[in-house]
Amino acid sequence: MLRLLSSYPKHTASSVSIARAIRTFRRKRNRSDVARKWIRILVTAIRKHDKRHLITVGLVPWSLDRSGLTSGFVPEKIAEDLDFIALHIPDSVFAAGNPCRVIRQITEDEHG
Repeated sequence: MLRLLSSYPKHTASSVSIARAIRTFRRKRNRSDVARKWIRILVTAIRKHDKRHLITVGLVPWSLDRSGLTSGFVPEKIAEDLDFIALHIPDSVFAAGNPCRVIRQITEDEHG
């Protein structure tokens, strides 16, 4: 799951033109180009109403590029238009590395 939002809850991806982003998706097939254009469209729409708050994309480890699969959301390619990128790691796993990968599940006993 990917989310693009400002830190001000009023201006989330749902408050901007998703139809415009979908049209962009259909024109270009290169996933990195699609991700970059999607982010630019949404960042531009958010900045129109909110120039003050930070904008981020939250990525989960399984959305990052890996052998044979790409989401297009390559941090080095999408970072230019964002204030920061957040990696969301569930509290039930241990993840590390570059790119980040789930190493193992954390047991109930380890949660403390």
